[in-house]
Amino acid sequence: MVDGSWLNPLCARGRDPVGPDVLRLAVADRSSFHYIRPVRFEKIWIDQGRATRAIKRRFRAKSALGYLIGEKPPAFADAAKDHPEFAVELPRFLSAIYRVFNQYEIAGYVATRKPRARKALQRLLLTDRA
Repeated sequence: MVDGSWLNPLCARGRDPVGPDVLRLAVADRSSFHYIRPVRFEKIWIDQGRATRAIKRRFRAKSALGYLIGEKPPAFADAAKDHPEFAVELPRFLSAIYRVFNQYEIAGYVATRKPRARKALQRLLLTDRA
């Protein structure tokens, strides 16, 4: 029985430095190790929100609005139609958008979009959030 301790020398001593949810891969020569976190695409909005805050600080709201609201909510909503894990995350994603931008910034950005994109964003972002 192979215990896999050769993958990570710290595991052989009973310490796992990265946690159980990380997949450990070794290159064929076993001298180099790569750690890969499993990607949960329905949680990708968390990283996008962090990036948007940095963009907003550095380049102002217009660039950040284009990054976060331009394509991502409609794509996320489309994915939510077919995948329940995205549907569960959609309200959290939308509330994260409202934590980064106020309602006036969002409404102003939506008003500048072309009619088809504007309607989709209005349905998604500007409906009652009660």
